[in-house]
Amino acid sequence: MTVLDDRFTWFPGDTHSVANKANAFEAGGLAVRARDTGRVLMIQRAHDEDDPAGGKWEFPGGRLDPGESVEDAARREWAEETGLAVPAGRVAATWDDGNYRGHVLPVASESKVNILGRKLGTTSPRPSPGGTPTSLRTTPP
Repeated sequence: MTVLDDRFTWFPGDTHSVANKANAFEAGGLAVRARDTGRVLMIQRAHDEDDPAGGKWEFPGGRLDPGESVEDAARREWAEETGLAVPAGRVAATWDDGNYRGHVLPVASESKVNILGRKLGTTSPRPSPGGTPTSLRTTPP
């Protein structure tokens, strides 16, 4: 471990992220990115006048459960919000924004994330507290 300054720490072998020591992460998200198109899967939050983020597009994600790692929470929330199994693979990069950590999971192609092939009865993403997703789409990052 190398301390870069009083706020950031670098871990040997980690070429993708820097840990911000000032932040205790409370939420995580997962950006599944297709290598063939470069596009990422996003969800649209429900239009809700009480939600400042209502109607906005975002990566699936949410708050950590007690004892859960940020990456595990991001993967769990992705599956819950999309109604899909998380694609196999390793996170290739992360980014931090306050108490949120985003994870980038590359897949070979968009066909590996079949948003139209969810189980019968899951024609829309699963409702979640704090902003029911209304739509899924792939989009350029």
